Amino acid sequence: MTAVGNLLDYLSERGKIPFSVTPFYSVDALLLAMLAYVDFTGIVPENGGEVPLRKACRAYFSSHVLDSPWKPRNYAERPALVLARMSDCPRFAGLTFSHYTQSRDSDSQFGAVTIRPGDGSLFVAFRGTDASISGWKESFSLSYLDATPGQRRALAYLNAVGPLYPQAIQAAGHSKGGNCAVYAAAFCQPAVRDRVERIFIFDAPGFREDLAASPEIAAILPRLVSILPDASLVGRLLTRVGEGRTVKSNARGLLQHDPATWEIRDGQFADKPANGMGDYLDQTFRRWLEGLDNETRRSFTETLFSLLASAGADSFEEMGLRKRRSAGAILTALRELPREKRREALAVIGALLRSGGAAAASCLSRRITGRKDR
Repeated sequence: MTAVGNLLDYLSERGKIPFSVTPFYSVDALLLAMLAYVDFTGIVPENGGEVPLRKACRAYFSSHVLDSPWKPRNYAERPALVLARMSDCPRFAGLTFSHYTQSRDSDSQFGAVTIRPGDGSLFVAFRGTDASISGWKESFSLSYLDATPGQRRALAYLNAVGPLYPQAIQAAGHSKGGNCAVYAAAFCQPAVRDRVERIFIFDAPGFREDLAASPEIAAILPRLVSILPDASLVGRLLTRVGEGRTVKSNARGLLQHDPATWEIRDGQFADKPANGMGDYLDQTFRRWLEGLDNETRRSFTETLFSLLASAGADSFEEMGLRKRRSAGAILTALRELPREKRREALAVIGALLRSGGAAAASCLSRRITGRKDR
């Protein structure tokens, strides 16, 4: 693959090459991590029983229809297209699924699936944040909870599945799924942790300062493969762990969180030279969070998501379909908040804006200084 392509181009070209000829790449790990977003309910059993890739694909599409999923507004359907394209690739001919699980309640959203890709390893994929309000609320709660419900479920999942197989383990996830993968690999029982060879995290949020500095996470850092786009927002929340590799994206701003926008050349992610945007985002959110104690972080999160809940929608997609009505409901709820809560929310938002200005000035100063030094 000499020209720049995307994940589908990779499957079209590299999908013909078995693992015996070219090894398991980070792009392969991202493709498998995306499969954790597919709803395998009724297709892949939760307790044992491996399902071959093609059988799972046929069963899924017997009740689902794709609607141009590679277009920007069809983000949720892209994992299903990856599933369909992958089923025709000799590289993944031996792939099987097992132990699929998903759950969602008012405070948490979780999903995971165990995959044997056909290269001799065991691959545990954790689902990232979807468009649900509860899923994003849990991502925000990473800033103040000792362990989120999703992290605890990921840990229990790896402890349950790991002992069932003798192979080396690879864990991965996109977005919040990457955070769950790191947490589970760091705190799982020693017999399982010793078999975890690599943890792939794709634009995943970090951890609270004390948790990021824990000996358990420090012990697995050499096995961590972290990949994020330059304008990443999600991947720069909280304290990042490990050295991140920055890749090119053909999108701007928040849309870079979508891995379908990441560029691939010669079977590998195309690296992106640093341009200061990553530093700016890092400093903005670090300064913002450093100014908030855990109780303020918790209170702000509860206030924010109570406002979002007032719109009467379960997902951001649903809110987007009725923007005017949702905005009106949120503004009404904001006015009805107790004065102290309203003042607190506005103060936290103001701190974020001030942090952004300070970070921008700092980054600009360094770039100017750097030019003078040359």
